Amino acid sequence: MANVKEKTTEIVTVKGSGSQKKQAFASALNTIHNQILKSANDVIVRIEPIDIEIITAEAVNSTERFLFFFMPRKRVDYHVELKVTIELTKIIVDKVPFVNKQKKTYERLSLPKRKRKKIEV
Repeated sequence: MANVKEKTTEIVTVKGSGSQKKQAFASALNTIHNQILKSANDVIVRIEPIDIEIITAEAVNSTERFLFFFMPRKRVDYHVELKVTIELTKIIVDKVPFVNKQKKTYERLSLPKRKRKKIEV
């Protein structure tokens, strides 16, 4: 059997945001899988982050008010941009030796005979 498994290292830049710091990082790290699948033609078996570098980390403060005056509420939204070095384990589909088999087809297929019910009127 030919060696069809391959390990490669790639660098991916991802962005994420959320109302908490953890949510912003989780949002960014969850987009890695979708971004890799868009660019890959092979079957991805494993995605393992090796190194994470923070490019930007921002906290955006805002104050919301009801009818422009009443009940002020402070909100904080977190935005992160990460540069992630990942190790991919993938199966190269072009190297997989598929075996061609011919399926038998029947031209005449006999179906079991059904008894018809007589309907009396």
